[in-house]
Amino acid sequence: MNLRNHMTTALGALTLALFVGAAPVARAEAKIAIINPNKCLEEMSEKKDAQQRLDQTITQIKDLDSKKKADLQKAKDARDQLKAGTPQFDQANQDYLKQAIEYDAWIKITQANIIQEQKVMLINLYRKIQQAVDTVARKD
Repeated sequence: MNLRNHMTTALGALTLALFVGAAPVARAEAKIAIINPNKCLEEMSEKKDAQQRLDQTITQIKDLDSKKKADLQKAKDARDQLKAGTPQFDQANQDYLKQAIEYDAWIKITQANIIQEQKVMLINLYRKIQQAVDTVARKD
């Protein structure tokens, strides 16, 4: 008998909770938007400006590369004009090897710097897109 009273009370409480819960509640509508980050990037003036700066940097690096290659070739030609086995040849060879190694290191460092600059540029642009999306999502 005691169990029956508890069951009846629990059933009554559940029924009351369902009716109270069924009252109309003001709900916020969810707004969903989809963006294509790549399309946004292509349309951003900041991306176009950054790309122009990067292109200018690459042009300057190519000019400097040509100069370094010419200097390296001059050192090689100067070495080749000397008789092998002489102290002058050995010194010119050391100078040439040093320049060649420095050139190779410069190439690798320059490439790494350009890649890093491109990554930072893209990260900053994606953050800007994310901030704009966040701003639009928080409106209203």
